Amino acid sequence: MSGPRKPMREILPVLLAGTVVLGCSAALFVSHLQSQSELKVDPSEWNPATIIFNVSFACLALTSITLLTVLKLRSTLHREEVARLSNELAETESQREQLKNRVNELNGEITSLRYDFHSMSAIQSATLERFTTTFRKLPTPCFTLNELGRVMEWNDAAIELFGLQPHEVVDKELITLFGREFVATPAQDSVYSVFLNYPSDPVEFRGSTQQGTLVTGMWQCSPVLNNEGRVVGAVTTLYDTKKIQKDVLSNEPAA
Repeated sequence: MSGPRKPMREILPVLLAGTVVLGCSAALFVSHLQSQSELKVDPSEWNPATIIFNVSFACLALTSITLLTVLKLRSTLHREEVARLSNELAETESQREQLKNRVNELNGEITSLRYDFHSMSAIQSATLERFTTTFRKLPTPCFTLNELGRVMEWNDAAIELFGLQPHEVVDKELITLFGREFVATPAQDSVYSVFLNYPSDPVEFRGSTQQGTLVTGMWQCSPVLNNEGRVVGAVTTLYDTKKIQKDVLSNEPAA
């Protein structure tokens, strides 16, 4: 509120000066008229100097009155300007208070969302940990495939069945694991069916790994869906499996 009052303080000295000038002019003019009246000088007999003196005083008084009128008008305009600026300041303060309240509300929502995010992250981490642990410890050989048909997960039972560690099969295609004999088999067709969102029934699997292990059993593929219901992976399970190690034929000549 100190800003709008500053112009009035600047005008006040001028207003006082104009009042003093007007008062002095009026006093001198009245005194001059009284002296002329005491001397009983007829106005028609005034000499040019007296006329000029009287006219000068009249002009000075008129100037002072004009100055006071202008100052009063400016004072009125300044008061209106002060009132307008005060109203604008009040509106600005109101808008500022509203924005401050809105910012506080948004900060509260951000804090709540951050808390929910951390809670959901903790839940998802715990769920993922439980799933990973459960998947790894399943008694049935299981592994997951991505959309490219590459192995993404490999549980402990699969390690025991195939004799391969996860780092030996992860991010590799099944054809690398089972060889060309896997192509166009019912097992491969069931993988394609899952990613095409077709029903996939268990099929008989007979195959051999490149390490020379024959594996027979039932092959089952199940889809892995994302939040939108799109198939993003396949869980492959082998059960009732039989593992037979191939005999290595010796190239040594018979004795």
